[in-house]
Amino acid sequence: RALHDGGRRLPVTTICDGLRCLQQLVKLSRSVATKVVGSDPAAVDVCVELVSWRDTEPSIHVEAMGLFEAIADAGSIGNALIDPGAVEATLDSMRSFPDDESVQRAGTAAILACARATRLLATAFVDAGCVDLLLRLNVRHPHAEVVLTQALQALKGLVVDLAEVGDLVSAGGGLQFALQVARGNPKSGEVQEAAIGLLAGLASRSSAGAEAAVSAGAIKALMVAIEAFPAQPGLHEQVLRTVASVARRNVADQAASSGGLTITLKLVALHLDNISVQEAGIQ
Repeated sequence: RALHDGGRRLPVTTICDGLRCLQQLVKLSRSVATKVVGSDPAAVDVCVELVSWRDTEPSIHVEAMGLFEAIADAGSIGNALIDPGAVEATLDSMRSFPDDESVQRAGTAAILACARATRLLATAFVDAGCVDLLLRLNVRHPHAEVVLTQALQALKGLVVDLAEVGDLVSAGGGLQFALQVARGNPKSGEVQEAAIGLLAGLASRSSAGAEAAVSAGAIKALMVAIEAFPAQPGLHEQVLRTVASVARRNVADQAASSGGLTITLKLVALHLDNISVQEAGIQ
């Protein structure tokens, strides 16, 4: 109520404090989150109004998107973000402050949470144009590890959960995006794992997708990742599952000749006591 009635008269710090309080309330429990979403005035409506002002400070956008993320994390009530315009508000905030890393970080976190929340919410973000926005993040933020990791994870989730999105991501350059981000951030294990996850998601869709991944240098990227991170079984398991995804799509010979077999044997031998890695290697 204070944020709604105070509006522009409130200091930026007060608005941000209020939004952070709402975030914490939403995180307390599902029942509390439901009350926040159903409040009068509705918290989401207030946030959408706050970020609609042309002169709104970036920090307000960050905290508003933080609230959207918290609501999405609360489960099915995340669908309450659709009608008030929170989906469009998130993407508009990212477009309004393309060079502000904190805004992009908050935006990709919100998209990731929403993509994981419900199919309806994920579809709403796709329809609003989130895929193209995510695929262009490395242009302005080539080394923003958190931003890029969240973008890669969101894209992978959309590709895996929404079959129709795979073509959209592929056509938009998703394969190249994953490889470029991986090459540009060779020392970040989080980025490497997220990039490999998206590669696997795209390669597993079809034989054409798998062949395109191999031709673009996906196997070489996997080899670089395991050389850079020789002691990360989680990353190595993801690498093996990616090789398996490619091989299953009738491009096993290309994958093997590009180094896939070498990778598999090396990692299986390296992690003899790790069941998950062994299972991934057998696949």
